[in-house]
Amino acid sequence: MVIQQLSHRDKASSHNSSADIMHKDDAIMVKTANFCMEQGKGDTRALAGHLDFTITLLNKKPEFASQLDSRNRSPLHLASAEGHEQVVRALLAANPDACLVFDDEGNIPLHLAIMRGHMGVIQELIRMKPDSIKELVNGDQTIFHLAVRYNKLKALQELGKWVTEDDKLFLLPDHQGNTILHVASMLKHLQIMKHLLSVSSIKASINGLNSKGFTALDLVEQCPRDLRSFQVRDILGTLMLVAAVTATISYQSVMNPPGGVWQQDTATDQFCNRTDLGTKTCVAGTALLAYGYADQYLFFIGCSTFSFVSSLTVILLIISGAPLHNKFCTWILIIAMFIAMVFMSLAFLESLLLLVTPGHIFTTIGEVYKMFFYIWIGLFGFVGLVATIRLLRWLFIHLIKLKRRRLTKQTNGNVVCPMSA
Repeated sequence: MVIQQLSHRDKASSHNSSADIMHKDDAIMVKTANFCMEQGKGDTRALAGHLDFTITLLNKKPEFASQLDSRNRSPLHLASAEGHEQVVRALLAANPDACLVFDDEGNIPLHLAIMRGHMGVIQELIRMKPDSIKELVNGDQTIFHLAVRYNKLKALQELGKWVTEDDKLFLLPDHQGNTILHVASMLKHLQIMKHLLSVSSIKASINGLNSKGFTALDLVEQCPRDLRSFQVRDILGTLMLVAAVTATISYQSVMNPPGGVWQQDTATDQFCNRTDLGTKTCVAGTALLAYGYADQYLFFIGCSTFSFVSSLTVILLIISGAPLHNKFCTWILIIAMFIAMVFMSLAFLESLLLLVTPGHIFTTIGEVYKMFFYIWIGLFGFVGLVATIRLLRWLFIHLIKLKRRRLTKQTNGNVVCPMSA
């Protein structure tokens, strides 16, 4: 097949152009083009991607630029969708009217280029047929709706250069009564919303209603709430990850304590101060430092246990379906993670200072311990205080709103209807 030959030539970096292959047999070239069009999207896309082949084919068979496949797509449709700017330019030179041909999905080549954001192709198509901007997408929305739906800000800005700010296309609604500002608000495309509000005609029509009775401003006001839900979801994912890592570290610190464990029962070591059957014995599998530094080891185990339990509490709250969008539940999660990290830090400091530090550098490590301890506890105290203040502020605002609602209900209940008087 000619297309396969072209691909092999490209891979081999042959000095012969694809035109040399095609000139060998014009009949094969034309049959290949017809076959590609009949086979559909994949073969036609490969065909449209070869500039030399397309130019030679157009010279031999100009009607190729107007030929449609089984879905009523022309070569210009596929070249525009793939962003082959030079091929698009060649096809436009052969048949400029192909710009206005609709496929089975109601799209012209310009629509496909906007969906993919191919700026060079968009400029070529509009330059050839400026009126193509006015063609509706599938008969129910403007080309600006399409750019907004696919979040193509640069394409939207390019389209805006070809119309005036007072053009009705900016304000034309789709079949649901949504303007482009409505669509941008619903899809939470914030950068596009900011750009649209800089257009005077769109900003002036911000109070227009769609078929459901919502203004674009109504949808904009809903945007922060939805963004908050996305932020909460990200925060919960981060909390879950941190809690799982903290629980794993705490578990491992208990299963593998500093200093290791006794490999076998021992009765002759100076640490063996446990009486077992009347004999001082260090039992195999138990923590080595638990015999010589019992109090410090208990403190270390206690800190690791608190950290482990707090981390599991956070994981349990997240997976249990608790109302985590509530400020109070969020505060509980934050405090639980604070507790887990504080006790994990204390366990680390205890193992650093008393369990694994040799005596000749004990004083130096002790100074590091104090500095680290005060800085760490102060930092956690500050963050915890900020979280608590935010919770109290939320409670205060919530109580004020609740009180206002009650006063409003009482006022409405005391109003006497004139008809009943």
